[in-house]
Amino acid sequence: MTDLFTRPRFFKTVQFERHTDRAVGWLELFYDLVYVATFIQIGNFLSDNLSIIGFLQFLVLLTVVWWAWTGETFYQNRFYVDDLTHRLLVFTQMFAIASIGLSVSKAFGDLYIQFTLAYVVTRLMLVFMYLRSAKAHPESKAFSYGYVYGFSVGIAIWIGSLLLPAEYHWVGWLIGIAVELTVPLSRKVRAQARLWQDDNHHITARFGILPIIVLGES
Repeated sequence: MTDLFTRPRFFKTVQFERHTDRAVGWLELFYDLVYVATFIQIGNFLSDNLSIIGFLQFLVLLTVVWWAWTGETFYQNRFYVDDLTHRLLVFTQMFAIASIGLSVSKAFGDLYIQFTLAYVVTRLMLVFMYLRSAKAHPESKAFSYGYVYGFSVGIAIWIGSLLLPAEYHWVGWLIGIAVELTVPLSRKVRAQARLWQDDNHHITARFGILPIIVLGES
């Protein structure tokens, strides 16, 4: 059956079937290019705000976008999936990341609502991915639901940050990310992660390719 109609599978299952290491796919490379454009916008933000406050704001933006990229990358690393539904979720993420890039220049000003909602959409698509994996791959349900619950709380905090005064909305962003960080660090998820290991070959390639493209474009 073609990958376009195949549900998520644990990466080792695919390696066993194909007797080969998994290469970084074209969709993943295209996905990374959208992030590269966003990282360049963050660099431009720092160039336009050369001050202590500007540098701290730059670090906040960098943390948000890097964490968003890391979330999808680790999902794609553990689960092999390239069906039509997954592609729709990924392209929706890409539009949201592009929206983040377009709002970076005024993320701490008039466009903070656009920036916040774009991140929420990005994370929501990742939650849907884990929900699909939990249904398609019941053996990893406990692992997948750990991320579903944790990231859902993070999404709620990000939405709640819109209720804060405009000059403090970034506090809600960092609290949301801090909550999301507790997911991979929790004892239960770490125990499950030992069962559903990383694909070291694939994750090394993803983390190697992105900085190279960013440096090349810069």
